[in-house]
Amino acid sequence: MVPLLLVVFQRLGYTNLDLVFHVATATSLAVIVPTSMMSTWTHARNGYVRWRQVLAMTPGGILAVHLASVVAMESAGATMITAFGILLIFVSIQMIFLTPAPRETTPAIPSWAVYLLIGILSGGISYFFGIGGGIAAVPLLVLLAGSSIHQAVGTSSSLIVFLALYGTLRNATLGEGFAELPGFSLGFINLLAAACMMPTSILFARVGANLAHRARGTLLRRLFGALLALEGFRLALG
Repeated sequence: MVPLLLVVFQRLGYTNLDLVFHVATATSLAVIVPTSMMSTWTHARNGYVRWRQVLAMTPGGILAVHLASVVAMESAGATMITAFGILLIFVSIQMIFLTPAPRETTPAIPSWAVYLLIGILSGGISYFFGIGGGIAAVPLLVLLAGSSIHQAVGTSSSLIVFLALYGTLRNATLGEGFAELPGFSLGFINLLAAACMMPTSILFARVGANLAHRARGTLLRRLFGALLALEGFRLALG
């Protein structure tokens, strides 16, 4: 959503790239709140949400969202876009080539430090780039926590609910008072754009979750990595 929103707002004449990036990421994060709720519901019905992991990751994730919201106000939009692209490329390499095959059995819960790390990385990335945080949580849950790709996707969807909700509240308050914001904005969140995207986003979150359950774990992981690579190169190269 973020790259498409950047294009839309720029085509509408909003040329302040730093401000447009904040609006795009904030609006995307707002749409992710109900989308991740639908995704969580679908994954939970199929038994792929590990709630103990969600509870262990959430405190660190919310703390990271709060700190990231402070840092993001001082960051240049163009720099963050390039950094985001490079990040996606590295994660895609890990997902396609370096991640060990998902385990068939449920592993023991690792130490609290692992979940704290996953929560912090997911929360920071979630707020900075207006995404759910699954880009960090999914590969780390597979690599560090021994989750299968299906468990990682379902569990990260549940974590995203809390991260996106808190990030949306921060965006609504931090964006107050900016004169160049597009119309129908609540803070950095553009309500008109969010309202247009939410219905189909919620619908296809359920469709996507159901398709994921039918896919083989290795195929799902590599498709996820390939998608990240394509988007990463597009953003990194401008």
